[in-house]
Amino acid sequence: MKRYRLPRQVNLGYGAVIYVKTAPESHLQALMKVEHPLDGCWDDTTSTIWVDESLSPKKRKQVFFHELIHAINDIAALGADIHL
Repeated sequence: MKRYRLPRQVNLGYGAVIYVKTAPESHLQALMKVEHPLDGCWDDTTSTIWVDESLSPKKRKQVFFHELIHAINDIAALGADIHL
């Protein structure tokens, strides 16, 4: 079985780059200023997707794609300094 590794970044074109990092859940909670559990989050201020490093590879992949959808929606809706 092939193991899935998260990309370090996703280049959407038109100057839009999304960075991908893993960290402990406590870091994600501090970043988002919440106390409830988080598997991942999208930080639009740094264009970074964060994924809890303790998740199984399959769950990390699912969380990554979920957060990528949030990121793409934000970029598409807000323009994110992209000139099409």
